[in-house]
Amino acid sequence: MPRVAHRPVAAVALILAGLLSVGLSGDRPWRGRSPLVMPAMMLWVWDHPQDLNFIDPQKVGVAFLAERIFLRGDRVEMIPRGHPIFMPPGTVRVAVVRIEAASDAVLSLEQRREVADAVLSVQRHARLSGIQVDFEAVASHRPFYRALLNDLRRRWPTDLAFSITALASWCQEKKWLDDLPADEVVPMFYRMGEDAGRELRRHFANGGEFRQPICRNPMGLSIDEPRPPHRPGRRLYWFNPKPWTPSVWRQIVAEVSP
Repeated sequence: MPRVAHRPVAAVALILAGLLSVGLSGDRPWRGRSPLVMPAMMLWVWDHPQDLNFIDPQKVGVAFLAERIFLRGDRVEMIPRGHPIFMPPGTVRVAVVRIEAASDAVLSLEQRREVADAVLSVQRHARLSGIQVDFEAVASHRPFYRALLNDLRRRWPTDLAFSITALASWCQEKKWLDDLPADEVVPMFYRMGEDAGRELRRHFANGGEFRQPICRNPMGLSIDEPRPPHRPGRRLYWFNPKPWTPSVWRQIVAEVSP
């Protein structure tokens, strides 16, 4: 997710008809009582009022910010979503939990337990298909984060998907993402820094891929930054720093339609 969140439209429905839903692939299938198929398009929605009744829930899902968690010193501060969000019935819903750690964060065992409890508490949101953890962990945070994800996996509900976001740079490293217990890793192909972003975009423009196999299905993109060539069959998470509108969504759909 970022560092900073009508009525049905006939044109959107016609364009979206060409988009197929895709299941999760790779070595770590989504857990659940029955196989869960995620839409080919997911909208990230930050914490602002949002009406998404213009989307087709058979083609588009929503990953909405449900809670922010701040680690400061030995404290854990939770801020739940403060604005309403409206979606059509049947929309695939993923609750996103954003974690941020200050430079003075102790990252203690007690903090880890509190964070795990807070992440799992977002099950209070109705009709969820999954929970996504969003923590841009720097090197010193990684042992804490890995342990947190392992704690969560042991307690994870069997009927919810377990997703995490990742900096694009993580997907180019050899070992950091190995054995992380998430079902899905979503690399954020934006806000990468000028030099790193230019190099990675050139790599993808020339047909390249992420080094880490777990990063090769979904991808997170922002509507306000250059994007790699679209590859059919790849599930896309879209970030918009402003509220979504039918006109903006039509532009995105036109871009990725066959």
